Amino acid sequence: MAQINKDIKSYLSNLNYSEIMSVNSNGAKIKFLSAEEKNGVLDDLLLSIDNGGEENILIKLDGKLSMNDINKIINSTETNINPVTNSRNNTISENTSSYLNGENRNVGEFSGIQVSTGVNLVYKQENPTSVKVIADADKLQYIITKVEGGILKVYVDNKGQKNLKFKNISVNVSSPRMDNIKASSGALFTAISPVQENNLSIDASSGAMVKGMFDVSNNAKIEASSGTSIKVGVNAKNVTVKGSSGSDTNIEGEARSAAFDISSGAVCKGENFSADHVEAESTSGASLSVSASRTLKAKASSGGLIKYRGNPEITADISKMSGGTLKPIN
Repeated sequence: MAQINKDIKSYLSNLNYSEIMSVNSNGAKIKFLSAEEKNGVLDDLLLSIDNGGEENILIKLDGKLSMNDINKIINSTETNINPVTNSRNNTISENTSSYLNGENRNVGEFSGIQVSTGVNLVYKQENPTSVKVIADADKLQYIITKVEGGILKVYVDNKGQKNLKFKNISVNVSSPRMDNIKASSGALFTAISPVQENNLSIDASSGAMVKGMFDVSNNAKIEASSGTSIKVGVNAKNVTVKGSSGSDTNIEGEARSAAFDISSGAVCKGENFSADHVEAESTSGASLSVSASRTLKAKASSGGLIKYRGNPEITADISKMSGGTLKPIN
């Protein structure tokens, strides 16, 4: 039987199967294994059960799992009674390292986040503060998490390593405060629960994405540029939104006053964001939609478009000679 177990390990090694995670349950060791993922999906899965005796069961699973599903499984299983063997200290064979690994990081207190270089960051506002990195086990060293000036900075530092490729980079973060969010270079920031703050600043650039719901007592500032995408719900007293360079902003919620400055082919969908007083400017081929209940001050030029919902008192400066347009939403 020992020879059979060696043969199984050799077989898996030759097929390039890697361990996703393992669970110890009542003396049995259960391993989930997979071949290399394709387009973020694992569709070649194996289940290995070793009861510590003579029996070793190998089952091929029928189905697919996305990388997000894998992260959820790892997170939920680690909080279970049965211990999960962290793949940082476990290998499937002598020649292949684990597929994914979760590593808790000790950092100082922070009230802002700066995430970049394609990192997928999931945030929840709660106590205590925690930072957990989930990534290829042999590449955790390249994912930097450090606090400077009250800002948690999360990014990839290749440390001179050429052609460094990740199958997955996900960072789960929680903290009691979050009033400053900056995402760049293809990073994704997602708040999975409503964030409550006195003031808020969101800045997305260079293809990054920001998603979430935010309840702000005073002022909220949102800025998107260079092909980024922002999809947020915001309730605040005063809101300012600036979009440029092909960015796409979708905002819902309400405020007493709101100011929009959209330019250079950017799009801002704010028809479901209701404000008493709105200032709106659209230039250089940008498209902006707003909702105003009392007053609307609109300025459009150079192919800029402003669409509005409601029946506000309007003060307009529309350059029709340069293609500026102002029109109601029917």
